Amino acid sequence: MARLYGFTDQSRNQLHEAETEAIRQTVSRIFGGMNRNQAIAWMAEAGYRTTQGGLWANWPLTRLLTNPAIAGLRKDPETGELVPTGGPAPLTPEEFHRLQPILARASGARTGAAHDRDYWASQVLTCGLSEDPMIGSPNPSGTPAYRCGTCRRVQIVAEPVEDFLSDIIVGELSRPERMQQLRQALEQVKALVTNLRAEETALVGQRTELADALAAQEIAVADFKEGTRANTERLEEVRSRLRYLEQVANLDLGDGTDLASWWKNASPATRAGAARLTFKKVVVHPATGRNPHPDEDEIRDRLDVHLN
Repeated sequence: MARLYGFTDQSRNQLHEAETEAIRQTVSRIFGGMNRNQAIAWMAEAGYRTTQGGLWANWPLTRLLTNPAIAGLRKDPETGELVPTGGPAPLTPEEFHRLQPILARASGARTGAAHDRDYWASQVLTCGLSEDPMIGSPNPSGTPAYRCGTCRRVQIVAEPVEDFLSDIIVGELSRPERMQQLRQALEQVKALVTNLRAEETALVGQRTELADALAAQEIAVADFKEGTRANTERLEEVRSRLRYLEQVANLDLGDGTDLASWWKNASPATRAGAARLTFKKVVVHPATGRNPHPDEDEIRDRLDVHLN
């Protein structure tokens, strides 16, 4: 049986570094609004190939991203529920569960302006009802929009929201003291990513040490189970924080001389990172009317902006 993409062998005890990065980057882009065809095109351009060395296609990618093993999960044969395996995984369980309804609703064959875009604001938009993240998705008329994937009751047109948030980001960065604060914060994020990666490696090694100690009868079964439980909980926490911070760490703030031009030409990763660094969260409240093209005042009324 072929090994699962993201792991070095069939035992799935060790992650394949390059393939793990490919999975995480691809999923981040899907969260940002890419459909599967776009994700596949991006993987090809980035040089990522399947375990057999071929180009990715819709079905193999879907099969990979719906496999619970990529989040360290397995189906309990008795209850049918997904439970942690305790092993390493490219994604966190939270990311996997968030991904599934997006894959179920999306169609890899869909194209057009509403899909050929990056929903970078999904990094910070939060539903005012469910308090869950908003995802990028065209509304029924085909207009790019953000909506809550949980309650599905809160939706807002993408372009005016992005324009509103863009003005805030550029305005914040235009203040020299604020730019300096964000540059310092970015360096702190990069240092934290390095520390978390080291801790992730240490925790994975700790699992082997616990198993070896049990085999050598140096610890009791109860101690092994407790140690494994604590290790699993911490590993999930570290990986969850790492996935979040890695997106911020990729931010390029430029030289600050022409912020308007910088933002206009910024990559999706830079825009997403700038949003994460600028905002704690932006809460989107339900619309009071049915205006398909809300103006700036309506956008402002519907948003609660929380800066970092």
